[in-house]
Amino acid sequence: MFRVRLVAVLAAVSLLAPAVHGWSKSGHMATGAIAYRVLKKESPDTIPKVVALLKKHPYYDSKDAPAAERWKPKLDALASDAERDEFLFMLAARWADDARDDEDYYPQGKHYDQFHYINTPYKPAGQPSSVKVAQPSDINILRGYDKFLAQFKEGATASARAVGLCWVLHLIGDAHQPLHSTSLFTEKFQKDGTKLVGDRGGTRFYIRKKAGSSPMSLHSYWDGLVTTNSSYAGNRKEVDKLMENPAHAKEKLATDLARPDFDDWLDESFRLAKKATYTFDGELLKGGTTKASAEALPTGYHEEAEKHAERRAVLAGYRIADVLKKVLDE
Repeated sequence: MFRVRLVAVLAAVSLLAPAVHGWSKSGHMATGAIAYRVLKKESPDTIPKVVALLKKHPYYDSKDAPAAERWKPKLDALASDAERDEFLFMLAARWADDARDDEDYYPQGKHYDQFHYINTPYKPAGQPSSVKVAQPSDINILRGYDKFLAQFKEGATASARAVGLCWVLHLIGDAHQPLHSTSLFTEKFQKDGTKLVGDRGGTRFYIRKKAGSSPMSLHSYWDGLVTTNSSYAGNRKEVDKLMENPAHAKEKLATDLARPDFDDWLDESFRLAKKATYTFDGELLKGGTTKASAEALPTGYHEEAEKHAERRAVLAGYRIADVLKKVLDE
């Protein structure tokens, strides 16, 4: 499993990687909505348990939460309980990004931003021996998930459990974004100044979606592949399309869904990053180390990447639903 394979490389700590987002906030909303729909169909009794706990979350309607981020006023604008429940799942799934500037939940010096990913090194075949790799920090998504799953299950207060629940929703989503599992090391992507960092999960790998389009990091590109629509109605329509795709039917995903461990989900992302994120048609993707040197994606890459990203988001939603059911029905 992924965790076992990492034991050796996690011996040394590196705090060099920047904060990154796993899917966009809109993408996380979609995984939350998918989980809600799966539970509504397969385990409807779990939904009121989730909703009751989330209503204890500090961001639900507390004066201590930023006014613009409070959930209840947004939910009250919707017409039905079902809509409010679905939107609450969406807001909860994106919360760990919304709270990044809140020191109550990202305490200074604790490096909680690093809970969103792990930079397991990927050095493609054919790279010379001069290319060295950096070991990932032991402050990473594996530690974050263990911490907040325990808090969700055993937190001292309902508020603490709700915070743990939101992190669990979010980190399952993050684990399914391929570039949250790895950092590429090549002759071009190796050092940032004197620091051995690789491409930091695609955040230093610059591309253009097509010739002439604005440059962006490969990581940002993948973050936005599922959806960039952050309105309730608009996001919901995108989720409708995802769930109507025959390729996303549960029976089509049965082999993947038979793997219940978080480590396995990260390993899937790591393998996908090597197979279809950094490579296309067997060739290593071309990219620049700066926006000025960004290179256009090859023809056909976007269509394939979109399929992979959407499938990963749907898997994340199914797995979120499964974790919620297991924890709350124990």
